[in-house]
Amino acid sequence: MLLKYETVLWLGTWLQVKAELDLAVEKGICADDYAEELADYPGLLEALKSAPLYAPGIMKAFRAGELSTRLTHPDIRQALGGDTQWAHIAQQHSAETDLIANAVKLVDRLRDQHDEEISHHIAHNPELNRLHKAICVLPRRVCPICGGIRMLDTRPVRPLAAEYLAFDLSDGLIVLDPLTAPAQLDFGWVCDSCGFEEAEEPEEPERHWYRWDSDMPAPARGLFERFEAISEIIAVRRPPKEEWYVLVGGRWYGTAREKLVNRLSFGT
Repeated sequence: MLLKYETVLWLGTWLQVKAELDLAVEKGICADDYAEELADYPGLLEALKSAPLYAPGIMKAFRAGELSTRLTHPDIRQALGGDTQWAHIAQQHSAETDLIANAVKLVDRLRDQHDEEISHHIAHNPELNRLHKAICVLPRRVCPICGGIRMLDTRPVRPLAAEYLAFDLSDGLIVLDPLTAPAQLDFGWVCDSCGFEEAEEPEEPERHWYRWDSDMPAPARGLFERFEAISEIIAVRRPPKEEWYVLVGGRWYGTAREKLVNRLSFGT
C-alpha cells in the first residue's frame, strides 16, 4: 500500500494535535464540562473532545445558534470528507451532520487564530521541537514528475516517529483522531505538491498504458499530457482503493487514484 504521503500528513497532524492538547490541559479546558448541556447532542460533544482547545469557541457559537445553519452537500463533503474522525463522528450521529460540519469549519478558523500560540509551544517543548526541527530539515529534491521543489525523504525521522508515535494521543479519556494515523507508517521519498511517492513496480498490473496508446481513461490521458517525463502508467486495484503508478527516468512512483481526481483535478 502507498502510505508515504499519509506519513507526512500524520507527522504534522501529531505535532499540531499534541500541542493543542497540551495547551488545553494548561488552560484547564475539559470537554466533559459541557456534557450536561450537550446531552441531546452526543456527536457535537465528541467533536469537542476531538479538539478540546477550541471547546469554548465552539460552545459560544453553539449557544448563539451559529452551528445550526444547514450546509449544502459540497460544504458538508469538504468539512467531513475523507477517512477522518470527523467523518466517522458524523456517520454515527447523522442527525447532527450540519452541527458537526459547522463545528469542524469553526475549528479551522480558531486554529488559525491560535497558530502563533501553538508554534510558540512547539518551539519551547523539547520533545515537540526536536521532531519539528527534524521535519523542517528533511532531505528534499525537485520532483521528477511535477517539478515541485518539495519532494521529501522522510526516512531520517523514522527513529523519532517510532519513539514519539508509538502510542495514541489521549487526554486520558478519549483517543484523539486515531483514524488520521496509518496502520503502518511508510518512509521514503514523497512529493508534497503532487502527492506521488517513490514505489516498487507492481508485480501484477491490471491495466497498463504507454504514451502512444490511443484508448485510455481520462486520468491516464491527463497524466501523459501534463507530465512529459512519464513514459508508462499502471493501475492496480487494491480494495477499497485503486493505486496508480508512473514510470519516470527508470523509477516508479505511485499515488492513490482519488488523489489524481481530487488533488490533481483529473477526470474519472
